[in-house]
Amino acid sequence: MFKWFRVFGVFVLLICLVSCNKESVDESFLDFDINDITINTYFLDLYLNDEDNSLAVSGNLVYINDRGALDDIVLMIYPNAYNNNSFFDNVKINYIKINGKEYDYEYANSDHSAYKIELDEIVNINEKINIDFEYSFDYWDTDRIYENDNYYVTMFFYPFVADYTDGEFDTDNYTFSGESYFNEIGDYKVKLNVPSSYTVGHSGKLINEKTLNERTTMEIELNKGRDFSFSAYQDYFVYESEINSIDFKILSKDELSIFEENNVFRYARDTFQMMETKVGDYPYDYFTIELGDIYGMESSSIIYNSINISETTIVHEIIHQWIYSIIGNNQSNESFFDEALTSYITGLYYKEVYNSYSFEEGYFYYYNSLASRFEDRYEEALGKNMLDLVENFGTDYGFIIYTHGATMYKYYVDNFLDGDTDLFFEALETLYNRYSFKEVSVDTWIRLLEDKTEVENTYEWFIMQLSNFQDLNNLPND
Repeated sequence: MFKWFRVFGVFVLLICLVSCNKESVDESFLDFDINDITINTYFLDLYLNDEDNSLAVSGNLVYINDRGALDDIVLMIYPNAYNNNSFFDNVKINYIKINGKEYDYEYANSDHSAYKIELDEIVNINEKINIDFEYSFDYWDTDRIYENDNYYVTMFFYPFVADYTDGEFDTDNYTFSGESYFNEIGDYKVKLNVPSSYTVGHSGKLINEKTLNERTTMEIELNKGRDFSFSAYQDYFVYESEINSIDFKILSKDELSIFEENNVFRYARDTFQMMETKVGDYPYDYFTIELGDIYGMESSSIIYNSINISETTIVHEIIHQWIYSIIGNNQSNESFFDEALTSYITGLYYKEVYNSYSFEEGYFYYYNSLASRFEDRYEEALGKNMLDLVENFGTDYGFIIYTHGATMYKYYVDNFLDGDTDLFFEALETLYNRYSFKEVSVDTWIRLLEDKTEVENTYEWFIMQLSNFQDLNNLPND
C-alpha cells in the first residue's frame, strides 16, 4: 500500500512537513514555562499529510520523574512497531533532546519501539525532564495507527516514558492483541494541522481553530488525561446531543437512522448515569463516540467503535473511561485489571438498565466461560497464568481475560457476596475515591475488595485463580 522514498526524499519531506507546520500556526499556544508545570505535560505539534499518509510529530514532554534516580530513560514510540513490510524503520527521527541536549539512542526491544537514551546527568526523584522530539511516520494499514482510503485513526503515536518498576524500564514490544502501552496521567496541549476538508474526532476540547491555504489548525486541550488520540475523515456524519450537562458527539462513517442515533445516545446516557451514580464523576463535560473501522477501543474522552453498532461494545468502551482512563494500570502486565473488570461491569449495565434476566441470560449467555460451547477452550486454558504478558496469551487472550475474567467476577459476587452487586459497586466507588488519576495494581485492587466486602478469603481466592487458571465448576462456594 505504501511506497518508501529514498533517504534524501524522506529528509526533504520531513523538513517540509515540519516547516509547513511551523509557519501555519500560532506558536504561543505551545509556549510554556517549565517552572509552572506540576503534572506530566505534552505539547504536541502535529501535521497530517494525506498525500503520503504520514504524520509529522514535534513538541515537548515535560516529565516529572516519580520513579527514582535515573541515569537513563526509555521512550516508547510505538509507530515503529509496524512498518508495512518495509526494510526500514517506520519512524524517521529528526532529533530527541533531553533538557536541551540532543542525544543518540539505542533500541531496547525487538520491534524497535523502545528508545533507550543514556543520560549525561543524574535526574533525581521529583525533578523535571524536558524531552524535545521531532519525527515523522507512515500510517499502518492495520490496528490503531491506521489509514484506509484517507480515513485515519491515530493512537499511541507520541513518546511515552516507559513504565519503571524494580529499578528497570519496561520495554515490552507493542502487541497487536490487546493493549501493551502504559502512560501516567498528564495534561495535553495539541496543535493539529489537517487538510480543511477533514472532520476530526479527538480527545480533549477544541479551544480554537483557523483555516489557511486549505488547511485547518486546531488547538486542543486535554487536562488530566490518560492519553491523546484522534481520527480524521472527510465524510463523517456528525450528530450532537447534550445529556446531563455533557456534550456528546457521534462521528459516523455511515449515515445513521434516527433509530440508530437515538440508540447510541441512549447507550451513552445510561452508561454514564450508572457509572457516575455508582462509581464516581466523569471529569469532563464532553465525550465523542466514533463509529468507523475500529471494532472497539478506548481513549480519554473518545471511544472508537465499529460502524456495525454494538450496544455491548459501546458500553464496554465507555466504562473504560473510569477503568483505564481515570484509574490506570499497566495493561501489558495486568490486563486482567482493566479488561476483565470492565467486561463484568458491562454485564452489570444490563442488570441496572434493563433487568436481572438481561444480566443473567442475556449478557452472560455470551460471557460465561462455563458454557458448554466453550468447553474445549476452557480445558485448554486450565493452569495458565492469568497475569501473564498480553503477548504471551496468543489466541487465548480474549477468552481468558474478557470471557473467563468476567465469569470469575460473577462467580465471586454470586458465591461470596450472595449476589450483592451493590456491595461490589461500593468497592468500585472506594477504588475510584482512592485512585482517581493514579495507577493501581491487581494486588491493590483485590486487597481493597476484600477490605470493603469483609470477605476474608477474597484475596486468597483471586490470587489462586489468577496465578493458575482453576476450574470454577469444581470449586467450593465459600
